[in-house]
Amino acid sequence: MNFKRASLMTTLRCMMLIGFLAGFSAATAQAQPYKEAIGYNALLGELGGSLETGAGIEVALVEASFGAAGRYMPNTADAEFSGKTIVAGSGPSNGNSSHALSVGRHFFGNTTSMAPGITNVTGFEAVDWINGRLAPGGGGTPLTETFRVSNHSYVARTGDISVADAVNFAMRMDYYINQSGTTVAVGADNGSTSALPRLFTQGYNTIAVGRSNGAHSFGLTNLYGNGRVKPDLVAPLGSTSDATGVVSSAAALLHAKADNMGSDAADARRTEVIKSILMSGATKEPSMSWDRTNTRPLDQQYGAGQLNIRNSYHTMAAGQFDGHLVAPTSQVGLMGWDYEASLAGNNTAMYYEFAVGNWGVEDLSVMLNWNIQVTDTDPSVGVFAPAANLTDFSLTLLDSTDAVVDFSNSSVDNVEHLSLSFLSSGTYRFRVQNHSNFSNSFALSWRMTAVPEPGSGGVLFLFTVGLLARRAARRAR
Repeated sequence: MNFKRASLMTTLRCMMLIGFLAGFSAATAQAQPYKEAIGYNALLGELGGSLETGAGIEVALVEASFGAAGRYMPNTADAEFSGKTIVAGSGPSNGNSSHALSVGRHFFGNTTSMAPGITNVTGFEAVDWINGRLAPGGGGTPLTETFRVSNHSYVARTGDISVADAVNFAMRMDYYINQSGTTVAVGADNGSTSALPRLFTQGYNTIAVGRSNGAHSFGLTNLYGNGRVKPDLVAPLGSTSDATGVVSSAAALLHAKADNMGSDAADARRTEVIKSILMSGATKEPSMSWDRTNTRPLDQQYGAGQLNIRNSYHTMAAGQFDGHLVAPTSQVGLMGWDYEASLAGNNTAMYYEFAVGNWGVEDLSVMLNWNIQVTDTDPSVGVFAPAANLTDFSLTLLDSTDAVVDFSNSSVDNVEHLSLSFLSSGTYRFRVQNHSNFSNSFALSWRMTAVPEPGSGGVLFLFTVGLLARRAARRAR
């Protein structure tokens, strides 16, 4: 489908901001209780000055106009942005946007965010960004850009945009992510009874973000691939706008860590890897009635769970482990990840073997993620004719006899997820299998905690009681 620039402007004029926390002050910037909840304070306490800050990561802040037409930029003179270069990519902003200010503070603020080292920011007005980047020249091929992370805290609701336009823009976004290698975080709508937004929340390659208290739109996609769970991830903020900014900040921190991964850096920076590691690191909080099934990999309200940057950071830091097309000749660690550029179809499988010690492991989380492949079937730069191709992967946990312990096999999603509270000692394998008739890349990440060996019978008793209590609590959720 081709769309003229004028029609895009008309179609998207109703794009809405999705809320932010008012009454921000320097005191709240210093406190930031969300950082404790998502493991950032613990991570900073462990690593101190060696923890990456997002330095060198180029980012984009895309905002719908706030109040007066054209007001989309944050107040660049705000103390949270001292030392940063924030460029107005959509031309002069008609005043400052308090929404952009709040989201920007959580994304790259000096004390509010987890990525204070970000200094290179470009702000865009959302309609201008879509028209100029996703549909340049009134419908041409999306641009390829250098942003590592791009934040989109706005929505288009049902009635604001047609299904045809929403699908076209979502496909363009997925194409843009593949071509640019940009991690794109998008917000769900506020309110647990609100419908899933159209546009990018229902995309495949974006990271859709909700709130840890469940007060956001959620459920199954109803356009551009029906039946997929959204959001992907939640964060403990008072609005989906700020929660999205926090996830973008976490992504920027991981991108900075990826740059320090030596020979693994190129793979660690990939959008599939960043998304997989963010989602495998997520925790299933006691307040969540979290569940999944063998054919529905994520919880319908909370996705993979609550963002936990400490888990995700250590998963990336554990390094990349290669899978094996035949019986594994080496074992992977209890934390780690892998990016495979191609796995052939027709039920070809790749294996990752690991060993669990005498006292077992708990809190096992495994995330398989792959991007939908969108190709442009028209060679003309001025025309974009997208065709989407989704691979069908499955993820299985096998024991030493190759018996199935658990599996995730959705026919519609581009993620598969395993989450177990406990695994006893033994040798196990993750199996990634491609059931399509064509090859595709994928990212796999995993983390689990070894149960500490007790030093005495008393410690053993306390551990056993604690473990049973944790397992009972998880069954109750």
